Amino acid sequence: MRREVAERCLGHKLRGVEGTYDRHDYFRERRTALESWATLLQGFERGESKVATLRPRLSAERQFSAGASGRP
Repeated sequence: MRREVAERCLGHKLRGVEGTYDRHDYFRERRTALESWATLLQGFERGESKVATLRPRLSAERQFSAGASGRP
């Protein structure tokens, strides 16, 4: 997805010279991007796609006490 489309999907305004001159609303592009996002999320919900489970990061204190291995 192009950066300017992602920024508009998030409701951000384009900055600087680009924001001054780029007045296009990107409606069709935003719609396509958000439909793709919805399809991806629906696939996760139905179990059609796998979601990786992330382990929580260790706090700095626990990392120090765990040593170089990163294990408590």
